[in-house]
Amino acid sequence: MRQDRENPGRSGRAGRVMVVAIVVLLLAVPGSVAGFPLWGDASVGVTQYHHLTLFQGDDPDSAETAPREQVQVLDRTYWAVPWNSSEIFTYIPPQARNATVDNVKAISHQGGSIFMPGDFSAAVNPDDPPVTGWMEGSGNEGYYYWKFPEAVTRDIIHALTFATSADFKDADPELTDTEEWNVTDGTLSLASNVSSSTHVSKRYLGGVDLVSVNMSFVADHGQNMSFDVSSDNGTTWLPAFNGTPLGFPGTSNEFRWRVTMTQDTSENATPVLHEVAFQVQFTPEYNDIIIEARYSLDIVDKDLVFDQVYPFDSTSSTFVFIGYFDPDMDLNVNGTEVTSSVGSTYPTKVTYTHMTGGHDPIITFTVTDTTTDDGTDGEQTSYWIYIVVLLLVLVMVMGVAMVLMSDRRKKAETGQLGPTVEGDGEPADDDDLEALTLRRAEMVEAIRDLDGDHEIGLIDDGEHEARREELKVEAVEVIKRIEDAK
Repeated sequence: MRQDRENPGRSGRAGRVMVVAIVVLLLAVPGSVAGFPLWGDASVGVTQYHHLTLFQGDDPDSAETAPREQVQVLDRTYWAVPWNSSEIFTYIPPQARNATVDNVKAISHQGGSIFMPGDFSAAVNPDDPPVTGWMEGSGNEGYYYWKFPEAVTRDIIHALTFATSADFKDADPELTDTEEWNVTDGTLSLASNVSSSTHVSKRYLGGVDLVSVNMSFVADHGQNMSFDVSSDNGTTWLPAFNGTPLGFPGTSNEFRWRVTMTQDTSENATPVLHEVAFQVQFTPEYNDIIIEARYSLDIVDKDLVFDQVYPFDSTSSTFVFIGYFDPDMDLNVNGTEVTSSVGSTYPTKVTYTHMTGGHDPIITFTVTDTTTDDGTDGEQTSYWIYIVVLLLVLVMVMGVAMVLMSDRRKKAETGQLGPTVEGDGEPADDDDLEALTLRRAEMVEAIRDLDGDHEIGLIDDGEHEARREELKVEAVEVIKRIEDAK
């Protein structure tokens, strides 16, 4: 309900019509919404705000297990629906499964909001639920309709209360002789020298039609007061009584009230009005409601592409998006800007958000599973293949080296690196000194190789010490024989 000096309701409606007309013109640009019907029409309604949430895979806060290849969608749209419009439309991708659409309402709770079934929902109206279903026809794929319950009232009750000095002074000066009234300490009464007068309120606008009113008042000497109300700006007045509902005839939205007081100036019985309140039921120009759509989408063959279509938006409509995806699920959004962060809400999820800024009438979401068939990330798999190949090459090289070193050690231990020394120390042939000198060099090389094997871990400390001692003893014997042969 608004006073007449404010912007009248019909001018506000005209403004909304103009806004939506602009949106329709924008949507009509060739190629901008190809393949989708242009529903944008203020006579159907205006979508003022969207809140879209996508959740892929398991919810870390839930004990239930969800398929990794599934995206849960929660789409809440805030509508302004004209009083004479009974059907509105929500876009749902054709590949959606388990779709539900219904009315919810937001309840403030601990600094946030929780959502409950709305006044027009199936839960609140089990005997007269809203009718829902997919649109039929080749040009309407993806649209889901929702209709208000047939018997439910869409009227609103608004309280008009007058209980302060400012309230009572705010009368219609053309229909009220203010000199005949006293307004003091939040009360209204006749001047002491006036025996009768009528106090008439200003005009208050109420939607498109006033339905009924229920008046209550608190007064001294209320028997000396009579009240009237009007739904047509005072053309027709109806008597109103304390606590008795009164229906308005016809169709009009201009509310006024008046009180007539009488007094015997010779008596001390001045009527005093402390408070008067009117519970006015009226049909609003628009119903502000929230439509909630829930459904799931499957990621098939590692890919999912779907649209969100918003043809009923005005130029001031807002879009808020939040998405939670596994790190190996890539999300691309075309039609608005999004930012991403890791671990902001769920430590194991990447969070995508859009909080402010514009958006296109069609927003396309592309989800790509970047893992390979073995369940690993494609880039990580290439990296690990490189590492495995490198490790195999290193193992082969070390194996060859170990074989060569083992063969060398065996020859060193059996004395097969050069000419042998036979019997009790006698040279094997006549070239005694030359053969022994060569043998000494080979023994030194064998000891060096043994030390190298120990340093790289091919043999442990005990084996290294035992073999080195054997080679050292033989080397000393060779050196001694060289000295004797000189």
